[in-house]
Amino acid sequence: MTMHPTPETPVRAATYRICVEGYFGRRLRAALEPLVACEEHGRTVFEGIVRDQAALYGVLRRLERTGCTLLSVLKVDG
Repeated sequence: MTMHPTPETPVRAATYRICVEGYFGRRLRAALEPLVACEEHGRTVFEGIVRDQAALYGVLRRLERTGCTLLSVLKVDG
């Protein structure tokens, strides 16, 4: 069953932390703005506010097109 937002269930932004294998150059990091990227231990971690689930899936599609390996997606708050 798919839930659709109604006036009683507003869509809320949340902060996400998305971790991928490897390092991203400046151009690829810029494609995922406004998420902020940092590199640690052979991984790139993107973190920031995502307005809703549709926007989250858009970020994940952009990452998929790079061919990188997705390691984790964590909802930090919201």
